[in-house]
Amino acid sequence: MINYGTNRVRFSAAVRTGARVRAVQTLLATARVDPGTLRLTCEFIIEIDGEIKPACVAETVSLIYG
Repeated sequence: MINYGTNRVRFSAAVRTGARVRAVQTLLATARVDPGTLRLTCEFIIEIDGEIKPACVAETVSLIYG
């Protein structure tokens, strides 16, 4: 599996020193690129504990060979 890149990344809030953060990953789409290659598109949301706005929202693309 390799990181193929990102479709978009948004940084919407700064993370203060000592703040607790967590990342939530959601699978958005899968696609067969070749007979042995699968493309995954996922959304990552990095949340800051106690804050309304997330620190980062990113859509990533990965390729799985097999």
